[in-house]
Amino acid sequence: MSGWAEWSDVTFPWAIVAAGVILLAWQARAWSVLSKRATSSDLEFLRRRFYRRAQISFLMIVLGLLLWAGRLMFSNTEHPVWAIGYWLATALLTIWLVVLATGDLLVGVYHFNQLKHRSDLEQVRLSLLADKLKRIHGNGKHLRGGGSSISAENTGDARASDGSG
Repeated sequence: MSGWAEWSDVTFPWAIVAAGVILLAWQARAWSVLSKRATSSDLEFLRRRFYRRAQISFLMIVLGLLLWAGRLMFSNTEHPVWAIGYWLATALLTIWLVVLATGDLLVGVYHFNQLKHRSDLEQVRLSLLADKLKRIHGNGKHLRGGGSSISAENTGDARASDGSG
């Protein structure tokens, strides 16, 4: 093997292990901070997200160790059936890891779409309430004139301006 190929065969599995450890530590820190500040409605989502991502990070660590161990055990093997079984199991673990990560992505997208939908509904509700209050109270402009009557320009009522009301 050339120097680069041998170096990458050793480095790649340990890079995956390091990424898994870093992501696991990051998720643990995020959970400790967010769980204290989260509302009760968000706490369940955050708890499940933490467990999903911790599982993904742990599987990354296992995958990196399997890649490293497989290189050592099966580089010049006389038992190809064991090597095929080992690498097949490693490939299945990799596929499972991708499925879990994709699921986490989709759950996050779904959750944040729900939050946006609720936010949009609340924005519409508040806009309608503001419009209603403007119609009822004339946007507060009647208070500047010293009187308590609502002027025609604030209510849109033509009868108040011509005195026929």
